[in-house]
Amino acid sequence: SDSKNWISTQKALQVFGIVGEELITLVRALCVVLQLGNISFGSNATESAMPQSGEYAVVTSDIELKKLSSLMGVSTSMLEDSFTEKIHVVRGVAMKMKLTPDDASKACDTFAKEL
Repeated sequence: SDSKNWISTQKALQVFGIVGEELITLVRALCVVLQLGNISFGSNATESAMPQSGEYAVVTSDIELKKLSSLMGVSTSMLEDSFTEKIHVVRGVAMKMKLTPDDASKACDTFAKEL
């Protein structure tokens, strides 16, 4: 059963000294990685609109973003910006660039891999 497997997992992690607050942090990190997989991106343009060069990525899974925000203790707007924008510093000047939905998805995946 799941409860027996969880107890076995906890005992195995104890062997490596992962208990208490460290265990909670590990489980939270795992939850964040799993939740990142639920974030989806789309275009700011409607389906009926003609493709334009001004199209950029937006998060289309608001509920999932709110869950991730809660898990991480970070605002939803900060999370959305971090996945949908890239900052380039040119000659000391920071410039924000909007990402495409595909690039935003890749940024989200990359963040999950880093965790």
